[in-house]
Amino acid sequence: FSLNIPNAGSLTLTGDMGAGVDQFVVSISNITVGSADTRSFTIDTTGLVGTADRLVFDFVEGLDRVVLGASVISSAFNVVEVKRGTVDFTSTDLPASTGLVVNSGAVLTVAQLSDLAYVQSLSGQGQIQIIVASDADVTAITNYLNSVSPGFFTGTTFTVGGTPTYTPSTTQTAS
Repeated sequence: FSLNIPNAGSLTLTGDMGAGVDQFVVSISNITVGSADTRSFTIDTTGLVGTADRLVFDFVEGLDRVVLGASVISSAFNVVEVKRGTVDFTSTDLPASTGLVVNSGAVLTVAQLSDLAYVQSLSGQGQIQIIVASDADVTAITNYLNSVSPGFFTGTTFTVGGTPTYTPSTTQTAS
C-alpha cells in the first residue's frame, strides 16, 4: 500500500489492515529539486487493527528531511524504514522492539535507540544521529553502545550531539 501525499502536514491511518499487508509506504516528494528541503509532518497509526511488516518513509531525493512532530507509530508495524532522506523521530512515540532499517538518515533520542530491536542499513550507508539532552543521556548512550552485541547496528554509522540548550559536561568513550 503506497501513499503519495505531497503537501500533507499530517496523516492518520485507521481501519483493519486485513491479512497479507506487507508494508505501508509514505512517499515524500521533493519541494525544491537539488536542495535540502525540511518539512514538518505528523503521523498517527494507533487506529490501525492488524499488523503489517513495515512502515516506509520513501523520499524522492536524499537531501530532504522530515521532522515528525508529536507522532505515534503503533506496534502494528514490526519495522520502520527510511529510504533516501532523513526522518527526525525525536518527538515520535516509536513502539518498543521495533526494528529500524535506515538506508539514509534517522534522528533518535537515547531512549528510542535503546528500545529498538535492531538497526540495519541494507545499503551500508545508514546514518543515525543520537540527540543527548543531559549528562545522564551521555552515560546512558555510552553504556548502551558498550552493551549491544556485534552486528546489532549492521551497516550503520552514528553521531551523537546535544540539543541547542545542552552542552555535555563530560566526555565518555564507547569501546
